[in-house]
Amino acid sequence: KSKIKNKAAKINAQVNEALQGGHIPSDEEYEAKAAAESLEKEVKRNKHIIETSISICLASTKEKIVRNNTKVLMEYFNKSLKFELINPYTDQYRIFLDFIPANSNYNRDFIQLVPMETLAGGVFGASDHLGDSVGAYIGYTVNGNRKVYLYMGRATKLNKSPAMGIYGNLGGGKSFNANLIVVLHVLFGSSALIFDPKSERSHWADKLDFMRDLISIVRLTPNDEDKGKLDPFNLYNDNIDEACDLAFN
Repeated sequence: KSKIKNKAAKINAQVNEALQGGHIPSDEEYEAKAAAESLEKEVKRNKHIIETSISICLASTKEKIVRNNTKVLMEYFNKSLKFELINPYTDQYRIFLDFIPANSNYNRDFIQLVPMETLAGGVFGASDHLGDSVGAYIGYTVNGNRKVYLYMGRATKLNKSPAMGIYGNLGGGKSFNANLIVVLHVLFGSSALIFDPKSERSHWADKLDFMRDLISIVRLTPNDEDKGKLDPFNLYNDNIDEACDLAFN
């Protein structure tokens, strides 16, 4: 908090000095003043402010490629995202040391005080977009009340690996959402493999009678009747070559 107050006081002093001298403060000074005031408000609301320094390292076996990639990246950030990115030639070595994971901060010239939300929203791939533009409806966003659709089969068509994470508090509907997504994908033609250690879905074959023929349940217990169920030579007892391949892999 004291660092933010000192920074704000310094900026205000610069603006007042310009006004007293009969000069008009620059746009950069006014923008800095507004940013400092915004940070002060964030701190008063008990928000956490983080000292942040971000460095990006580009590598290649050829210097020309590195320089071209640097130019493209800077144009993307500075022009498209309106996010200032600089390439200080005299600080390259210290910035490279900053880039090494778990290393100390060697260059404090580019430290920024930013809220946690700002930092999280500035990382690569950060987005408030959930789901996909096609697929089944699975819910809506709390902020914005936007509908969320998902069809994981579309990822493979785009040569991408489908992935999904479900997070939430106890009793918040994580299992229900996972069950809904699995059933919807199976109805659209997908195949699902579920590891269910608590047997929460053991009744599906009886309750979901409309897809009973699509459900196969394999129980694995320490009982004698379940021993050897995952043995490749039991799974492929009529095809020794397939059994050998599975055992080898």
